[in-house]
Amino acid sequence: MSLQYRAHEASWHLGRVLSHSRCLGKRLMLLAAICFICMSVWSAKSERLLRMYETWSSLPSNVLCDKAYDFLSRLGCRDSALVCYNILQNRYNDHQIKSGDEVYVVKALTNMGIIYMTFYYDYKKSYEYLLLAEKVALEHHHLDNLPSIYIAQANVMQMGELQFAEDEVIGVLRKAFRQAAESQVWDMVDLSLSDLLDECIEKSRIADVREDIETFRHLSGYRDTGQRASIDWKCKAAEAVGRGDFDVAGDCYMAASTIAPDSILAARKQMNDLLRAGACYSKGQNFQKAELALRQALSLAQANGNNDYLKSIYEELANMYRSMGNTEQQQYNEYLSLKYKDSLMTEGQLATVASVKLTDELNSMNQTVRMLNEKRRLQSILLTVAILVVLVISFLSYRLYRSYKLVQADHYRLYLNNVELLRREAEEQGRIAELKRQLEEAGQRIEARKEAEAQRVDASVGEPKRRTADTLERKEVEEVFQKVKDVMNYSPEIFSYGFTLNRLADLVGQRPHLVSQAINEVYGHNFNVLLNEYRIKEACRRLNNRDEYGSFSIEGIAQSVGFKSRTNFSALFKQATGLTPSEYQKLSRKPKA
Repeated sequence: MSLQYRAHEASWHLGRVLSHSRCLGKRLMLLAAICFICMSVWSAKSERLLRMYETWSSLPSNVLCDKAYDFLSRLGCRDSALVCYNILQNRYNDHQIKSGDEVYVVKALTNMGIIYMTFYYDYKKSYEYLLLAEKVALEHHHLDNLPSIYIAQANVMQMGELQFAEDEVIGVLRKAFRQAAESQVWDMVDLSLSDLLDECIEKSRIADVREDIETFRHLSGYRDTGQRASIDWKCKAAEAVGRGDFDVAGDCYMAASTIAPDSILAARKQMNDLLRAGACYSKGQNFQKAELALRQALSLAQANGNNDYLKSIYEELANMYRSMGNTEQQQYNEYLSLKYKDSLMTEGQLATVASVKLTDELNSMNQTVRMLNEKRRLQSILLTVAILVVLVISFLSYRLYRSYKLVQADHYRLYLNNVELLRREAEEQGRIAELKRQLEEAGQRIEARKEAEAQRVDASVGEPKRRTADTLERKEVEEVFQKVKDVMNYSPEIFSYGFTLNRLADLVGQRPHLVSQAINEVYGHNFNVLLNEYRIKEACRRLNNRDEYGSFSIEGIAQSVGFKSRTNFSALFKQATGLTPSEYQKLSRKPKA
């Protein structure tokens, strides 16, 4: 009896749908959860900013400025500082600013420009705020605030994002220095001349700054609190660079780096001095000092999270290692420089989006309320949708689980049917073996009688000629196939790797092509299909026989019945039984009900 059972293709397809649906369900649930969390976080942030805006709107301008400066001194409080500054800007735009409070508006606009430059990397917005600050300062004659505005403008222009010529940058820095000197704003004298010197050194235009150095040295009334000493060191550094004495220039910058002004730009000023010192030492081939200065700048930049300076420091380190001939370190620092450059671009894009949302919300309280209400409504809708999605996914999961259990039951029925067929076939083979024995005994008795009669036949009668035809008659075909079945049923040799049609013909006692003819005509398939059927049947028996083959793996069972490839064995097994070998083995070990 053949084991070419029809496989349950529907169950296989259902199993695939179940697997994909589980993954899809998990993804939908995760997406719904993420959307809900994001909406909750953004709504919470909007509500917090709205409460802050409402609370601080009644504060005086000077208190708002002090509060904003306090927030800037803390990590992660930039948004709160921007709220304070936006309140001041809106007061000015709505003509609700008190007389004399314009100075706070100038400071607010200037600091907003600095925040967008140093934290959000939005140089266009930064420059717009700084131009607005300059306009307000000139209109209300707050000239002592102009130097800080010009310095910040020059810093934005130096970033290279807005495409300014170097003459324009030098011109703005010179304007900042001269205005600071005229207004005697000494900390701005320090910063403006420092930046002007750095720009001229970088562009190899030392001659352009000599007049400004002399102006600085003739200034009187300078408060000796460190600023003058710091800028004097930088003047000496510029003069040393002009002479080509880079070691001395580096020492001057190192001395200047130890003197930091009390302002929000102090850390950037110190990092800049250390970076300049490292560059000078590197040009002078004093690589030990260069590396020390750049490593100090690196530590300071990492501590303050200044990614723009990290990019420049790693770039200068790469240049230093290139001069040293250290290719490995050069390439590593070039990689870090490019990494932080990419990070700056990404952060700038993200920060720009965030800053636009924040500014838009704070420009109009009514608009913020409407947006907040809309977000609340959207959150409710999203929550409802999320609940519906969870319910639908739960229902689908339940249905798929039921389907999965039905598939499992179907597989178990297939297994039991296969076991029953094997049992019946074994019983049938036992009855056939008994009938064969009886037939053989009857045949032996008939042969004995024939031999007795043959002795009485005339001796002249010769032996009958044997058939020599290359084909068999139908009766002969059936007889040969019966012998083939006997070999397949009782010879363990069929489970060896080397069992072939020729070996089967030897065991049957016929020529190979006659054996092949008998198999094709009676069985309906070729020798290989017949051999695989008997091997698969034996594999099923061995998988069921846990006492003798319980320790065998699937590969071991396959090899024990003559298969070299597990893949081929699995495909033939699935085709014959409707189950994979693993499924069949698992079901065979399941406790019987």
